[in-house]
Amino acid sequence: MNSERLHRVVPQPEAKCPLIDQMLGKVEKGMSCLKNALEAETLDSAIDEITNATWYFKDLDGACGDLEDARKACEELRAWGQEWKDKAKEYYDEAQRLEEFEGLGDIVKELEDEIDQLRLQSGDVRA
Repeated sequence: MNSERLHRVVPQPEAKCPLIDQMLGKVEKGMSCLKNALEAETLDSAIDEITNATWYFKDLDGACGDLEDARKACEELRAWGQEWKDKAKEYYDEAQRLEEFEGLGDIVKELEDEIDQLRLQSGDVRA
């Protein structure tokens, strides 16, 4: 049993976002083509590199839907983290409450000892 199941928390979302990785790859390749175009020795090579770049950037056309999917993935990750934070606070509060009860045990023991002392002083000895 994993910790999410044990503590009744939703499973952790994926650590990497394939949508973002895919978009970053296209942007990096497109930018590389543009850089090559700037450094090209001939006009034809520069045009070829710019054409290549447009293909990468064209693939990003309509990327708003992908970005919305990435935003949703981030929201799920945030919600998962908040759920763990809330669970940790719940356990911390419970631990504090238990510590208070443990302290009460010491007080009860001290009071019982005082009662026994008072009984002894008064001559009232009970078992």
